[in-house]
Formats: sequence, structure tokens, C-alpha cells
Amino acid sequence: MFCVCSDAVAFVPEQADDEFIREMKDALEVDVERLSIDGSPLLGSLIAMNSKGAVVADFALSEDLKRISSWVEVGTVEDNLNAIGNNLIANDNGILAHPDLEEDTLELISSILRVPVVKGTMGGMGTIGANAVVNVRFATSSITSGAAELYCYGTAAVVEVAASTQPAPGENA
Repeated sequence: MFCVCSDAVAFVPEQADDEFIREMKDALEVDVERLSIDGSPLLGSLIAMNSKGAVVADFALSEDLKRISSWVEVGTVEDNLNAIGNNLIANDNGILAHPDLEEDTLELISSILRVPVVKGTMGGMGTIGANAVVNVRFATSSITSGAAELYCYGTAAVVEVAASTQPAPGENA
């Protein structure tokens, strides 16, 4: 939610302390840059990127875009679903995008990140980027008109609902 990373750079909130930045740099073996999007620290929600490009919510300031563009090509997404980092997962092989993103938005995203886009959900949820991470292994293949297979290998996050902390009826607190 607060950070976004490619194979060359990780963007972290402006408020990140120096120790966090050192640890991130050592762990990921990438350069680390402080950034905000119009003052927001929610970089993972507002940016989607791969090694070829980045797409950013349309309210990003020109100085935000300039800092990102020093690393990769950047474009802004003008769509009702503009928390773009929440609405897609991307790597250097492909993009899985929220099914409600507009077609012209998908074309822009594909042209900036230079990979094909497939609309879909994970676990029935369109906010794919808010619920999953994909590394460099992502592929699709067309089966027939209107149908495709999706292959994702590697890192993933699974969201589970925590059990209630309230005692069951009849149990002592």
C-alpha cells in the first residue's frame, strides 16, 4: 500500500526514515527514492509499474511525474478507478486488470508498460493490486474467442478474514 517497486527502483513515502530506506535497499537490491503523489504516501495504491513504465493516478503533480520519469516512462490514468495500483498487477510479461477499467485506459496502460493486458479478477475481486503481488512470471494464452488461460507463478499475498475475538454465545469472556 505504501511502496511500489520495479527491478531498478523502489518508491517509498516521503516520511520513510533512513533506516527503513537502507533496509529496503539491502533487501531488494534496488535504488530507493522518497516520493508522494500529490502529498499522499499511498504509493502502492496510486502507482502500478514494471521495469518498462509506470502508470499513476491522474491527480499526480508534475513534480511527482518528473521524479518517476527519471526512472521509467510514466503516464497518468484518467478513469473512475484511478487508484491504479489497487486495480491491476503488472510485470514485464503482462497485466491483469480490474474488469471495470475502461478500454482506452487499458490501451494507455498497455502502451506505457509495453505488455498485454487481460481483464479479470482474483477470488472474484476486481481490486487485484490491493490483494495480490506478481513477480516476473506471468503469462496468458488464448484458448478460444473470449477465453484465455492465466498463469501466475511466484510471490503472492493471500488475504484471510481474522476470526472474531468475541466469545461464542455461552462462553465466558
